[in-house]
Amino acid sequence: MVDDTFSRLIDEEEGSDGRRGLLPPDASADRVFVRRFLTAADRVVIEPVPAAVRAAIDARFEAWRIGRVPASLGTRIVAALTRDVLPGAVVAGARGATTARHLVFNSELADISVHVRTERTGSVIDGMVLRSDELDATDTVQLVADGTVVASTRTDPVGSFRLDGVLPGRYVLVVSIDETEIETMAFDVEAEDG
Repeated sequence: MVDDTFSRLIDEEEGSDGRRGLLPPDASADRVFVRRFLTAADRVVIEPVPAAVRAAIDARFEAWRIGRVPASLGTRIVAALTRDVLPGAVVAGARGATTARHLVFNSELADISVHVRTERTGSVIDGMVLRSDELDATDTVQLVADGTVVASTRTDPVGSFRLDGVLPGRYVLVVSIDETEIETMAFDVEAEDG
């Protein structure tokens, strides 16, 4: 239908009453291109979404709804571990010794500085998200184990965050900045010795 309408408009413009000069010299080439494009587009058939794909999408949405981290519909990048300082070192704490570890993860969107402290009362993960755009904004920080969000918080406007009562295990942090998720490489939170 669009093809017929376009052709009729061109034909009317070119009319047989001597008005051919009103169209630019390459108008007939444009008409041929548009006719070919519309003919090809007429043959395109868009199939319905297969049931298996629809089921996978529904499962991802349900996982997100109950608090699991889905595969991002936006962009997900992995922040590389660039610094692992004082693994297993013992530092004097207010109520005895604590095991402290400092990790730094780098990505093109932000750097994530993480402190893991294992104390007698449970582990604490705190740190800072240092955005490359240097904007003061709050971002979501999720602590994830085996694809399940075990804790979540937001940064303050300068990027600081804190997660208390973390159990021993292997975790990744997922930081959401706008439409992008930054996932750290996995790291371990150790149990308190003794």
